[in-house]
Amino acid sequence: MPEVLALVWVIPSQSAALMLVFAASVFATPASL
Repeated sequence: MPEVLALVWVIPSQSAALMLVFAASVFATPASL
């Protein structure tokens, strides 16, 4: 996902943190199932 990493690199740290939390929840959901 190069484009996602690029977005995290470009946007401010607060937005990057929110994106990381969102990504973590997305990846954790199938794992919890």
